[in-house]
Parts: sequence; structure tokens; C-alpha cells
Amino acid sequence: MKKISFFSLIVGLTVFLGSCDKDKTTDLLVKKSGSVNYVIDNVTNIPNPYPISNYMDNPEDADDEKINGHLLEISVALRNFLNTHPQNQYVFQKASASAISSINLITFINDLGSEYSGNSEFSNLATVIENADLTHLSLNPEDSGVIEQYVPAIYIPNLSNADITKQPILVAGFEVNSEMPGMEEYEDFVVAWYYDADGNLIETLLDENTVQNTSNPVFIVSNGEEETINRSREEFPLITNNKSASSTRTDFHSHEFQINHRYERSGRSEFCIASAHIDPTAVVHINLRKDNGTYDTWKEIREVEKKDIGKLLGHWEQFITTNASPVAPYGSSYTYWNTFERDWYSSAKDLGNGSGNGKTVYLAGERKYSSEWYAYNPSVVKNNRVDYGTIYSSWAKWHNNSKGKFRLWRVEL
Repeated sequence: MKKISFFSLIVGLTVFLGSCDKDKTTDLLVKKSGSVNYVIDNVTNIPNPYPISNYMDNPEDADDEKINGHLLEISVALRNFLNTHPQNQYVFQKASASAISSINLITFINDLGSEYSGNSEFSNLATVIENADLTHLSLNPEDSGVIEQYVPAIYIPNLSNADITKQPILVAGFEVNSEMPGMEEYEDFVVAWYYDADGNLIETLLDENTVQNTSNPVFIVSNGEEETINRSREEFPLITNNKSASSTRTDFHSHEFQINHRYERSGRSEFCIASAHIDPTAVVHINLRKDNGTYDTWKEIREVEKKDIGKLLGHWEQFITTNASPVAPYGSSYTYWNTFERDWYSSAKDLGNGSGNGKTVYLAGERKYSSEWYAYNPSVVKNNRVDYGTIYSSWAKWHNNSKGKFRLWRVEL
């Protein structure tokens, strides 16, 4: 039975990882600052041609611009503090316990406050964290007038392969503007900093692929959802396909889709889906298969150009493979899903939850703001499990709202 860790899905089972005696945890976390190796692994230095402040502007979203300013201020203060007082042990311990590989920076300063009382760099960090206004007015037409509440957080997207002994790379959690002159090739890049062995501060541009291939821990300062950060990390078995791939079966795929709203300030919109499945025997499955053949809790449907917003598009994507994730009888299967616009550099936000056969699954996806969903308000996902019976008898079913359309199909293989 293969075990996997996950980043975008939290499953309500009873096996918790990283659980330990509270007093021992406190002893481990409140430790004297250690040292780190000033080694940079698999990171090519790409000079940043503009001041980072040029990327904070957002004429269409004043709160986003405000939050970007706070994330930058916190990033600089955290960068300065960690350079002289490394806290990898603390950050890894906390992030490893979180379902979304994140820590709450308010907890960080509260836990370390007595140890660094009187330290000017820590005092400055605590001040900017405590004064950060991370409220955001939702721009989602289905959430009109909703004020979103966030806490300052560190998100570690490469936690599973990061080396705790190496110096971290610090990132402010917003992307560069790829529509500025000369920036076209840097879509979805972020500004990052690290120190070399001589103590010199290096500023560079960083993309997701580099982050996933470096062993340096990448600390991204993000606006996080406190409740989602606090969810415990859990592990569960991935049920692999034990039947012949050539056996005749009925699977379910998606094809037509349309998004009527764009959240990206620049570049293309990464239209994604998150899902989990509870089979009739109460086994939880990861049902989304990516192009490389691996199963995950989310995958990209397609990147959508600005000119295609509001247009019906078509792209076949596997949704559930039934000889790996049984769905029959349909009335006893519980598959929950949601679509969203993904931002790889942001901590995961809640996408809803659902229950069935005594189990509960929680969905989440990396995105800048909670409201950047398409199919369902996360609060109603639990009422919208996949209607396999209707899809089977009618061959397809639309899922529509003011934000777009999404169609699931029966596919005979």
C-alpha cells in the first residue's frame, strides 16, 4: 500500500502525522537560533529589472495593492531577522503539522517573543506583523460585499524535498507583472531573496519549477486563512489500479468549460480543479490523474488567455478512473469537487468539504484570495456531490453559474 503526502487536500481520517506530546513540542519549538548552510541549490540567478514596488500596483483591486504592500514589508523584516537568527527548526516543525505546509506568523512572534525580547530586528518584525491589514473585499460576483479576513503566514511549497540545514529563500507572495516591457517571459515569476556566504543580499526572479527542484526551503510570505492553516496534516492510502487497464469500463471526464470572470492581473488564468472521492466501502481516493500518470488532489484543466474569458472552450480531462476509484453503486459514492484559479505562490485556501459513508474530505487550492473559485461557493460543496446516475443515463451534465460552465461526461473505455 503506497502512502503519499499531500498539499491541496485534507482528508478527515484518524491518522494524524507529527502528533506528539505538547511539552516536548514546546521544548523543540522554543529553541535558540541555530545556523544554516549558505548553499544555493539549483537556482539560477535572474536579475530583477524593476523595483519590486512596481509589481504591487493593481488599479482594479485596491485591497490587493494594500495587501501586497504589507506582504513586502513583512518579507523584508522577516528576511532581516532570519539572516541573523535562523529559525528553520521552528518553521519546519509548524509547517509539517499544517495540512497546507504553512505557519501563522502571529503564532511565530508569540512563541518566540520572550526569547528575543529586546532584539531590534525581532521587534520590527513583530510590529509590521501586528499592524498588517490583510482584509480584502471580494471581487467574486457571487460573493459581492464579502470582506475576507487573512493572517500573515509563511507557506513552504517545497516542504517535502527541502533541506532543513540550508538557508531559506524568502519570497513576497505576489507575482511580477508580466505585461510590463521586457517581462513577457516571466509570467508567474516572483521576486525572491537569499544571502550568499559573504553576507551579500541577492535578489532574483523565481518560478514554480525552480522552487520544486531546489533543496533550499522556500519561505513565501502569504495572506493565509487561519482555519485552513490550523488543519492537521494527515496521510491516507492511495488505492492503485489493480485491474487490467484494457478492461471495459465506464469512466467520467470533463470537456466543455467556460470562465466568465478573471482574477489574474497579468498573464493567463490557470483554471484548475480539486477533488476527492469516498467509495461505497468508505475508502477515500485521490481521483484526479495528471498528464504524467500520477494521481493528485488537484490538476490544471487549461490556461485561459484574456481573450477567451467568457468563451466556451473544450479540453478533455480525466475526472475519475473507475477501476482505480470505484463509483458503483452510484447512490453510495461521494465525490466532491470545485474549480478555481490557481496561484502557485499563495498558501492554499478552503474549497469546501463533503461527507459520506462515515468519512469527510476537505478540499483546498493555492490561490491568492478565498473568493477565487468558479464552480461552487466552498460553503455549498457538501451539498453537491457528483450525480453519477444522471451523467450515466444522460451521458453528460452541465454545472453552471454566473461565473462559468463546466460539463462532466460519461466515457466508455
